[in-house]
Amino acid sequence: MDREKRSIQPRAANRIASVEFHYLGGRCVLSARTGRLSTVHHHRAGGGRAGSSGNLAGNRLPYTPDFTVTAGVTYEVPVADGGVMFNVNYAYEDGWYFGADNSNLKQPAFSTVNSQITWKIGNSAAEFGLWGKNLTDSAHATFFNYANNPCGYSDRILTPPRTFGIRVGYHM
Repeated sequence: MDREKRSIQPRAANRIASVEFHYLGGRCVLSARTGRLSTVHHHRAGGGRAGSSGNLAGNRLPYTPDFTVTAGVTYEVPVADGGVMFNVNYAYEDGWYFGADNSNLKQPAFSTVNSQITWKIGNSAAEFGLWGKNLTDSAHATFFNYANNPCGYSDRILTPPRTFGIRVGYHM
């Protein structure tokens, strides 16, 4: 009896558009990037969440936002004992689905802001810094696990809340 083995691979259309901008002006560095990713299934019978079946044509691939933006500014100020650098970074994602069936389980759009201040001490290799991450205190998922079962089990991992810290470094 012959058995035929088949490997079903999702076929998707990928259209990526990206624009980057960098400006180095004296002590200031500006950078920005925007991207548009249109990734959809062409056609595939079955798939999606466990226990689901159907045509995925036109659905977006999981964990793929259509639109993203990142921007950052770094500014250095010379001081008597070295220099102080100020840095702010911004990121935006317009949201994405957790499963190939594009059910109502979706990560909504979110923004995050990170920042840091670094003091470089004179001509030495030592530096001290203060930093803050997720300053917008955005509670968005980085991972989501779900299954179709009578209990409706689902589990998601969220980004850490707003955090602050101190950094001490020495460059050799």
